[in-house]
Amino acid sequence: MTDGLGLKLVGLKKTYPKAFRRPAVEAIKNLDLDVRDGEVVGLLGPNGAGKTTAIKAICGLLNPTAGEIFIGPYSLARERRRALARMAVVLEGDRNLRFRLTVKENVTFFTTIAGCDRRRVKEETPAALERFHLAGKADEQVRNLSKGQKQILSVAIAFLTRAELVLLDEPTLGLDVQTSQELQTIIREMAREGRAVLLTTHEMAVAQKVADRVAIVTEGRLVTFKPTEELLELFRYHQYTIHLRWPETAPGTVDFGDGDVEIIPAGDHKRDLTLRLHTDKKDRLYEILAKLRSEECDILEVARHQPDLERVFLSIVEGEGKQSR
Repeated sequence: MTDGLGLKLVGLKKTYPKAFRRPAVEAIKNLDLDVRDGEVVGLLGPNGAGKTTAIKAICGLLNPTAGEIFIGPYSLARERRRALARMAVVLEGDRNLRFRLTVKENVTFFTTIAGCDRRRVKEETPAALERFHLAGKADEQVRNLSKGQKQILSVAIAFLTRAELVLLDEPTLGLDVQTSQELQTIIREMAREGRAVLLTTHEMAVAQKVADRVAIVTEGRLVTFKPTEELLELFRYHQYTIHLRWPETAPGTVDFGDGDVEIIPAGDHKRDLTLRLHTDKKDRLYEILAKLRSEECDILEVARHQPDLERVFLSIVEGEGKQSR
């Protein structure tokens, strides 16, 4: 495995065999994915896309049908103990903690299971709890913490393990805005410290803020894997809004062709209209503007949409759905 990769999936496949009244299911189809040291990768996909199966395979909770998983330099299949020792996992919900233990006791319990040096963890715990805003809760039983505090404690424990790979499954789900933002800051800090972070989430705004690269899976297949900014840029020129005022001729009588222009009434003036242009052609905007000028329309404003990751995600997933039908 190449140095500098915290995680690498090579041709990963998982097929659940045929069972009573259920056909065989290909949950993952030839998935190639990597997470570099010092970066956050967002693993996105609709329900049933194969994300959970991939996560379970990486955690060693199920065996893939084919392919390999490398954590650092170690093959999960051939060097399981060494591979898993390099990883920390934070699952969504309350599955990461022992509720009747205190915050400090949870830290000790889980870092010991991870094989960490007890003396080091004891020395570093006060500063870590201070950093994660949990110092005042050190002797509090976890069952008395808020949901956000429990989730942050889970991430704090992952931080204290010094794991090279951190796997975060829906870490901000159900959290209030402030706690979610704090957790996003912590995720970016872990990456800056050189850790490889794989993040699964349904919250596109979170992925857009923290992920360096985004992998989108649907129906078990990887359909795109690009830097977040590059993915947004691909869709940036596709969507425009044109505000205009038609001349005395009846609005909407001009044929723009291609079917990519939507005409919407706008404002109190009955000749004020908005055109929405969705196109894959970079020169299409100029064609529309030339057509409007030839009709002697007053062009009041032209705006290019700045797409967010949610729109990009929906466009890609819907496009894949149309191709598969």
